[in-house]
Amino acid sequence: MVPMSDAGLMARGLIPKSEDYTEPTTPNTQLSQAQIEEVGSTCSSDPQAKEFAEEDLVVSSPWSDEMAQVDVAVNRDPRSLEVFDELAQCYSGQGLTFDEDFPGYVIGADRETISEDQITMAL
Repeated sequence: MVPMSDAGLMARGLIPKSEDYTEPTTPNTQLSQAQIEEVGSTCSSDPQAKEFAEEDLVVSSPWSDEMAQVDVAVNRDPRSLEVFDELAQCYSGQGLTFDEDFPGYVIGADRETISEDQITMAL
């Protein structure tokens, strides 16, 4: 995770705001839903924009399906399950709860939030 800038820390209220701080703006907040849809439609039909359409950039290979299943296979492998069990015990010993749905993660951990609780969990 990349450390936050001072502006990001100020925007989240984690450090005091400087005298020259200005609140961040949200682009296009004055556009109506119809205008937003028109922009999307116009831009997505532009040939130059289509060059960067994600669905057209993904190239299928003979192993695409197999590669897509790697995470599932690794998470079900008995060797991985043994490591996850050991990690869960370690977390439990520190008063943390292992997230069964996302092996390797702790329930309640949020890497986007900087707070005393989150720092304690990370340590």
